[in-house]
Amino acid sequence: MKFKKLVILDKVDFFGNQKDQLKELADEVIIYDDTAKTREEIIKRVGDADAVITSWTDLDGSIIKEWSNVKYMGVYATGYGWIDVKTAIDKGITVTNVPHYATESVAELIIGNLIALSRNTLKADKFTRSGEGKKEDLYGENLKGKTIGIIGLGEIGRRVAELASAFGMNIIYSSRTKKDVSYEFCELRDLLKKSDVVSINTSLNSQTEKLLGEKEFQLMKDDSIFINFVHGRVVDETALAKFVEKGKIKAVIDDIQDEKAKKVFIKMKDRTVLTPHIGFYTKSSIKNLTQIVIDNADSYLKGNVQNKVPT
Repeated sequence: MKFKKLVILDKVDFFGNQKDQLKELADEVIIYDDTAKTREEIIKRVGDADAVITSWTDLDGSIIKEWSNVKYMGVYATGYGWIDVKTAIDKGITVTNVPHYATESVAELIIGNLIALSRNTLKADKFTRSGEGKKEDLYGENLKGKTIGIIGLGEIGRRVAELASAFGMNIIYSSRTKKDVSYEFCELRDLLKKSDVVSINTSLNSQTEKLLGEKEFQLMKDDSIFINFVHGRVVDETALAKFVEKGKIKAVIDDIQDEKAKKVFIKMKDRTVLTPHIGFYTKSSIKNLTQIVIDNADSYLKGNVQNKVPT
């Protein structure tokens, strides 16, 4: 069994023979390397396809309702908060995603950028290259003995906790349910008050959008560090920018959605470490991501769907 027409709606990275593997799954495969800019363009790209693989294209219910023939949608990511999955499922479309493909990559960069901010690594690099500034401005802080509060103790959150523990940090966490772990469970407000570092590791959904705002950031310790390696919309970025700008919070951010907030974060270069959503972006992780996307589609064709997004 094959799909009649499979559309890759936006950017997918292929390694080795992965593109050939994908082409074996359909009579016709159409691949787009960019993100459609308009609703009309998205609908035109999908056309009469019976299968779609999508990465970063915003797909609201009104777009999905226009699809006349789609039976399968593979999400080229773990999260899918920018896709109206409910409408897709209600329409009879099977939706899959890719959990756990980049746990090590994301967790390692979280800790790496935390160290970079704590030890003024970027400022020190500039000082070494240009001679600008004073060495006295490069004083940093140790991680050992500090408390890191992890919001969302899923697979990535647990790995961040393990790595932080190796540096001698104290671990506390907040989650919808208590986990069978040795770390201290805290309600969100208490976690924010106690932590020297806060790392948010929840996925974006209707319950977590803007989970943290002005009231929550106000609870954090002065000069504490906030880390966001999930979708920017999980926090109120305007509120976060306000507290960074006035010197209460430092920030490590891997995904910025609000352009006005982004300008503030860039301006406050000594209090931020910014990356362009690359937590997952290592060759091994992306190769793994693409393979699982292919395997998900293959499993659907074989009638034994893996990584199906629940209703």
